[in-house]
Formats: sequence, C-alpha cells, structure tokens
Amino acid sequence: MSKEGDTYNVGQGVGVGRNVRMNNTTVNQAQGTETLDLPALADQLAKLRAEMKKQATEPDHDVSVGAIAAAESAAKNGDEKSVLDHLKNAGQWAMEIGLKVGVPVAIEAIKKASGF
Repeated sequence: MSKEGDTYNVGQGVGVGRNVRMNNTTVNQAQGTETLDLPALADQLAKLRAEMKKQATEPDHDVSVGAIAAAESAAKNGDEKSVLDHLKNAGQWAMEIGLKVGVPVAIEAIKKASGF
C-alpha cells in the first residue's frame, strides 16, 4: 500500500502546506509590472488635455484637467510613479473624454492608476 503526499495546486500562495504556521508575516505583491510608454503617453495626454479644456464647464472638470496636465508633465520628465499618482485624480470624466478622443495609451494608464 503506497501513501502519497498532499497535493497543492497553487498559482500564488503564501504558507501552503500541511500544518503551516506564520507569525509576523508581511506579504507585498507586485501588480501590473509592465511599464508605460511615457513618450506616447505624454503625446496622448496633451491631446486629451486640449480636448478637456475645450469641454470643461464644472470646477471638477478643471481639477481633472489639472491632473492630466500634471501627469503629462511627469511623463515628459520620465517619472512613471508621478504619472500614475496624478492620473489617480483624473476621474471618470477624463476617461469619457479619452474614449471620445481616441487615446488608448492614456486610457489604459488612467485605468491602471485608478483601478477602473
């Protein structure tokens, strides 16, 4: 009579196995490790910003335009972290205008930053 061990089919896991104990454990998981095409993003953010400025009618729109402008500047400077930090504040309106204007790199960056 043969005795087989436990089988664990785990894509990602921490502390997998029989009688696992973990104390004072911190797990940091990296998500979305792909980098942005900052030159293309800067160009598309400029296009998006120009259209947003034309259509802005509310104070929240101006805040969104400012976030896009700050992200554009950060992209031109090669600072991906700052780009994403600014795009978190761009909001749904920026996404809507981006879809109308046709700026796919900018839309994906806004999604990545905002969790849309």
